[in-house]
Amino acid sequence: MPLLGHILLAKIARDAGFDIPAVADSPWLAFDTAGSALRLWLRDDASGPVAALSSRAVLSELDVPVLDVAVLPPAAAGAFQFPTADAMLTALARAQALNQSLPDRPYREFVEQLSELGATERDAIVRQRVGQDRFRDALMQYWGGRCAVTGLAVPELLRASHAKPWKVANDRERLDVHNGLLLAVQLDALFDRGFLWFDSCGDGALSPALGAKDRRMLGLGGFPLRLSRLSPAHEPFLAYHRDHVAIRA
Repeated sequence: MPLLGHILLAKIARDAGFDIPAVADSPWLAFDTAGSALRLWLRDDASGPVAALSSRAVLSELDVPVLDVAVLPPAAAGAFQFPTADAMLTALARAQALNQSLPDRPYREFVEQLSELGATERDAIVRQRVGQDRFRDALMQYWGGRCAVTGLAVPELLRASHAKPWKVANDRERLDVHNGLLLAVQLDALFDRGFLWFDSCGDGALSPALGAKDRRMLGLGGFPLRLSRLSPAHEPFLAYHRDHVAIRA
């Protein structure tokens, strides 16, 4: 592999947040990130750089075609390719964001943070505050800091909405990024109270309890109520919301 190839691949990895060179698996270069188990491998190819990742969950959420690569690094879950370095960088930056939010990372960080608290602090209020903070951080990562419907990117106006409510979910479900949507404040209120729900394709529906005047006042006529992305792992939680939270009459 030419020296320029090594330099370019290392820059792609570093710019995407994989800043720790690891032991290479020839012909692959390997990279890690501090505090993360996600590993990246890169190699040159005539049609563009090839990347492999160690997490099957991250690969499935990236929504990229997985290559049929004859020889992968031993710990790799799959590989993908883009024709340009810029396109690869965008995909790897998304992989880093997913790695920060996908199960079970929020749950593990929640448990670790609770373990640092004194015994008298570990009551229900503290657990809820710690968990909700972790949940919001995870959703901000997963949705790229944008409302899942409108694309609004003002953090102060975004809320972490549970599909299966906190009070009926277990700790793992409460911290599962697929049990939530990052929504603009008005959509969060509608979703939380059952006036808005989403079907298995990500299309939104409004409760008949909201009249035409109410909808106009809420500014709901100017954009489609559709989720910008959807994973199969969202569906059990969205189905619970449709069945137990949505106000259909």
